[in-house]
Amino acid sequence: MIPEIRKKFNTEFSQAVYEKMLDDLDSQFGYKIDFRIAETPIFLPKSFRQEVINAAETILSFVRSDEYLAISHKAIPQGMKVWGETTHPELMAFDFAICKDENGNLIPQL
Repeated sequence: MIPEIRKKFNTEFSQAVYEKMLDDLDSQFGYKIDFRIAETPIFLPKSFRQEVINAAETILSFVRSDEYLAISHKAIPQGMKVWGETTHPELMAFDFAICKDENGNLIPQL
């Protein structure tokens, strides 16, 4: 968390700003979003962003390997395989926790 940016955000926040953000999102997607949008953003250093990108790229290189594909296909029971499946996934999501290492540096963890 970057304290200076958090303080600026908190100072400039208003219900009107929040409502404008919701209106912008609704217009982008062409319908009214009916769930609450982010309680509050978090502000992290650019160096941590690169750590997250590196972690995701490491995972991607593993799950796209022939070795992983062979192992994972064995885990799918007969009759449960996806027809027409390719080696390129339609979607992949990573849910990283923000943790600190032994030196207090931010690190991504699955």
